[in-house]
Amino acid sequence: MFKKMKSISLLAISALVLVSCGGEPQKYEGYTDMGNNLYVKYYSQNAEGRKVAMGDRVQLNLEYKTTGDSVLWTSAGIGRPFLLNSEDKFYKGYIMEAILGMAEGDSASLITSADSFYTYVLQQPLPQGLAVGSDLKFDLKIVQTRTTEELQAEFMKKEEEQAVKEDEIIKKYLADNGITAEPSISGLYYIEEVKGKGPKAEAGKMVSVHYEGTLLDGTKFDSSYDRGEPIEFPLGTGSVIKGWDEGISNMNVGTKATLIIPSFLAYGNQQRGPVIAPYSILKFKVELVDVK
Repeated sequence: MFKKMKSISLLAISALVLVSCGGEPQKYEGYTDMGNNLYVKYYSQNAEGRKVAMGDRVQLNLEYKTTGDSVLWTSAGIGRPFLLNSEDKFYKGYIMEAILGMAEGDSASLITSADSFYTYVLQQPLPQGLAVGSDLKFDLKIVQTRTTEELQAEFMKKEEEQAVKEDEIIKKYLADNGITAEPSISGLYYIEEVKGKGPKAEAGKMVSVHYEGTLLDGTKFDSSYDRGEPIEFPLGTGSVIKGWDEGISNMNVGTKATLIIPSFLAYGNQQRGPVIAPYSILKFKVELVDVK
């Protein structure tokens, strides 16, 4: 009887010692528990770098995966840093709670609830193979942190510099090909080859247009001629790129023209299909077939 009680007492003392000495095993070894099932492990820390503050837009190289290291998504796949809003509070334990205060150049690993991330951030069900109640691991590095106003100013400066660069490219193309043309106020180059005598294209009317689209180097990316039928769209409603809305509005039925469209009147910094890269200058041979 005494021996049994002594054994129980020793077990109780051992348990007390473990707790008092911090010996209770952590869920993720080497990670700091921030509460709400958010765990963080910081690596490089840049004491001189600009720190992420509330209200910033944070650009970071980001990859998230299962805790077993099966990659689910990576910013390398989109070819640029991912942008996060520091003011977003999707749920308690969201990764931004650990990112605030990090500096440009810092890197970390974060672990958070897969259920919460997919439900509140991605707003989609868990992917096949990811169990309910499981966690996700985020590996990230802060590339840049800026206020919204700073980002807008940087974007506008880049767009202005790009517009000047593209205009120089277009002017060289015209000179090399013996073409005399001046840009419109917007920057569109409209080069009329055949003057049509039919009805004028006007905003709000349905127009029918045959076209062939290429890059300046002649690489073709689309052609209604190849399909054997023109396309129809309401003019001036934004259903086509800005360069088309403006260019087609200069035409009468029967007119044939070339449109040379800088990227800011086309797809800007977007990739469109395998041929049209960000900031592509587009060239269209167009023919106004009908106005309804």
